[in-house]
Amino acid sequence: MVESNCAWATPIKTWNEEPQETVKEETVVDKVEKIEQAVENMLDDLFTPKKEFKKELLEDHENPWKLDLPAEVIKSASPNEYIDVEDIPANFWWGNSNGTNYLSWTINQHLP
Repeated sequence: MVESNCAWATPIKTWNEEPQETVKEETVVDKVEKIEQAVENMLDDLFTPKKEFKKELLEDHENPWKLDLPAEVIKSASPNEYIDVEDIPANFWWGNSNGTNYLSWTINQHLP
């Protein structure tokens, strides 16, 4: 649809009279230093100067490392139990799965 919906503009420079803000670009070294400082602050929050885990962080928790996840519920056999490895095709492509093309055209679906 590029041929039927083509549009363009010619920009005009209108910002000559306005003062330009200058932004100092961070170097890689600056970024690394910020990350190192953030990690150091995090470690200071978790550990004492003797490198021991701060016990006050554990006081209100029965098991701080336990995640509140539901237990795994298995209702059927897993694929490795009923599919033989030799039955799996060496190559697979959604454009030709047993003679059927499951692919669609890529288009911009966010048009107004």
